[in-house]
Amino acid sequence: MIPFVFAGTLLAQAPDAGRKSQRSDENRPESPRQKSIGDFLTPDGKFDLDAVRQSGYQGPLDVKGFESAFDTATSQPLFRPALPASRADDPDDIYWDNKISPSVSGVDGQVRAVTVYNGQLVAGGGFRVAGDSIVNYIASWDGSTWTSLGGGMNDTVRALTVFNGLLIAGGDFTLAGGTSAGYIAAWNGAIWSPLSLGMNGDVRALTVYGGNLIAAGSFTTAGGFGSSHISSWNGIAWSHLGSGTNDTVRALTSYNGNLIAGGHFTSAGGASANYIASWNGTSWAPLDTGMTYRVYALAEYNGNLIAGGYFGTNGRGIASWNGISWSQLASDLAYGSSVYSLAVYNAKLIAGGNLAAPGDSSTYIASWDGTAWLPLGSGVNSTVGVLTEYNGNLIAGGLFTSASGTSASHIASWDGIGWLSLGSGVNTDAWALATHNGQLIAGGDFTAVGGTSANHIASWNGSSWTPLGLGTNGSVWAMTIYNGNLIAGGTFTTAGGVSAKRIASWDGTSWSPLGSGMNGNVWSLTVYNGNLIAGGDFSTAGGTSVGFIASWDGTAWSPLGSGVNNYATVYALTVYNGSLIAGGNFTQAGGTSANRIAAWDGSNWTSLGSGMDNGIVGALIPYNGNLIAGGSFTSVGGAGVGRIASWDGSAWLPIGSGMNDGAWAFTVYNGNLIAGGYFTTSGGISANRIASWDGITWSPLGSGIGEGLDRSVTAALATYGGNLVAGGHFSFAGGKVSAYLAAWTKCCSGATGNVNMTGIVDLSDLSALVSYLTGGAYVPPCGNEANVNATGIVDLADLSALVSFLTGGGYVLPGCP
Repeated sequence: MIPFVFAGTLLAQAPDAGRKSQRSDENRPESPRQKSIGDFLTPDGKFDLDAVRQSGYQGPLDVKGFESAFDTATSQPLFRPALPASRADDPDDIYWDNKISPSVSGVDGQVRAVTVYNGQLVAGGGFRVAGDSIVNYIASWDGSTWTSLGGGMNDTVRALTVFNGLLIAGGDFTLAGGTSAGYIAAWNGAIWSPLSLGMNGDVRALTVYGGNLIAAGSFTTAGGFGSSHISSWNGIAWSHLGSGTNDTVRALTSYNGNLIAGGHFTSAGGASANYIASWNGTSWAPLDTGMTYRVYALAEYNGNLIAGGYFGTNGRGIASWNGISWSQLASDLAYGSSVYSLAVYNAKLIAGGNLAAPGDSSTYIASWDGTAWLPLGSGVNSTVGVLTEYNGNLIAGGLFTSASGTSASHIASWDGIGWLSLGSGVNTDAWALATHNGQLIAGGDFTAVGGTSANHIASWNGSSWTPLGLGTNGSVWAMTIYNGNLIAGGTFTTAGGVSAKRIASWDGTSWSPLGSGMNGNVWSLTVYNGNLIAGGDFSTAGGTSVGFIASWDGTAWSPLGSGVNNYATVYALTVYNGSLIAGGNFTQAGGTSANRIAAWDGSNWTSLGSGMDNGIVGALIPYNGNLIAGGSFTSVGGAGVGRIASWDGSAWLPIGSGMNDGAWAFTVYNGNLIAGGYFTTSGGISANRIASWDGITWSPLGSGIGEGLDRSVTAALATYGGNLVAGGHFSFAGGKVSAYLAAWTKCCSGATGNVNMTGIVDLSDLSALVSYLTGGAYVPPCGNEANVNATGIVDLADLSALVSFLTGGGYVLPGCP
């Protein structure tokens, strides 16, 4: 099935409508409102001709926004509302370019469920993007490519299984493929369908037992009838399993002919059953005294039932049931381990979760050979929540972003020897941007970009990514240029394989430490009076006591007076009117009152007015003679400001009405101040996580950034190659998949028409525009130059305007917006 989206109309005709359509228009009454095809669809998406007849409607049907597929069983067309493949809804979105990072190395959010259906791996979870595709919480992997399943869902998928040839998905969603579905839906390979009325709450677990589909979760009704946390579907209707359980069911499996349920409950069928119980088809029974706390995973291994969770009496997060009693299976795991997933692979039991080996809290997946727990390579870097087998490999999904050093965004494959990624791209957030030696430098949490391994830092030359040596062993949060070298600060303790505690220097070839570094994280960097300045949450630098801010003269670290008060962090640094400016969450600098912002003149700290009344100052930049401060604060000197304010040297002033959420990054681009952060409005208008200030008003940059990930944020801004570059925690920019990095190319200079950016408008620009419009290889580096008639859309009208100008037809090229 190849889905497609209609952009036109169909004709709905009652009987004899064909003849009626030949009548004269004379004396015809006014036509009724054009109806949508959605007015005449059955619940399963079929066109209902009887409904058309009964309505008496004759005329065109609006089918825009509907996807169509053919039911292979009946050869009838099926229609469903199309979930948007792109969220672009602003003409200026043509200026967002995702070439810098068009895909993720897996998916862009937590994987909560995996199964195999029709020979493909299916993953569900809290993600919106898989590879370079918008998939909306569920996607299939064929071994090389991620694909959407009918437009996906409107919320998280938490459980998957296969029943009667259908893929069944459960979770938090209420729409599947645009069709109403109460937390559970079936996919037949072409369309999504509801299972009766579904549930009234989320579905957390699915399995097949006794020829029926079993669904469990937090719901209390199924199909409109009472069903406490667990229910059975026979293909037609839902039925309850006795009186169910008294709390959420998280895991299901079969063992010795019985259905086993685990979760948060302490009773099943009205009888005591601590977190685990057995259903024999008629009644519930406890498994001995059960567990001390929650059960999250169940599996059968070597004839025994294995339970995983967060409990301690019968095992440290994992225990074995032989049909009579429980026994410990994890003597070499530390108390407090949590097991979230279980599977059997190559005759070994695999457990995923937070598996704390004694003295080691960083184990997230391990295999049990019947005697001891063994690692799978060097494991993954965060929690494993789900496991399955696909094409002979073990598949793990969860919160992790790398596996044994391999980029693996929330999902990875183990072939018995090593870990493999399912796709290529950036695997997680970019928190810092800079330019060095003609290249853009990105730093962050990531360990891969553009299919290239790059430990937390990499360079972009306009067409490809290159790692900076071995990179760092922890996150990069700040960068600047000092004495011709790139300086990186963050959480790391090595750079290029050598000791470099939270700060290091890159000379274009190799990394080197700056003294013995810091004892805490570096959040901010700048250069002042020929020295490098670092701010953060550290109290010593180079072994010298410093108050969370320090100066490097090329040889040694030194304090800046007594710095800021204890238990504070310096999040932002800049230089303004000859002074060093520091921002953070402090309330004192140099022992004097300085609320969240202060100035250092080389000898002393002073406050800037009364500073901020609340929140944090997290971004600073000089702009048009003033100092701009951004962060989470909402009041300055008792006056309300929207998380951004301007200091003119004597007083704080608001910048319009500011933002509705934090402003955490600044740069200047084409003479305008650019702000990035968590906000979704700026100056009272919609501006998703990025906005432009021209000195008078705020403007959005197309439809902006974010949307794909929870709490998306623009955390870093820079200019490179005439473009504005944004980094942060996001997977969309201008409606396009842009994984953690994106470029804004509205870089017009002077007048439009210079399509190929040579500086001269001539016939070569005409050739470039023709190539672009006909799908040729050329893509204008500055979309605004290609928009010759300045309408905001690049189309054939721009070609006509450019021809008119070049042939002396009188057309005058408009100035840049």
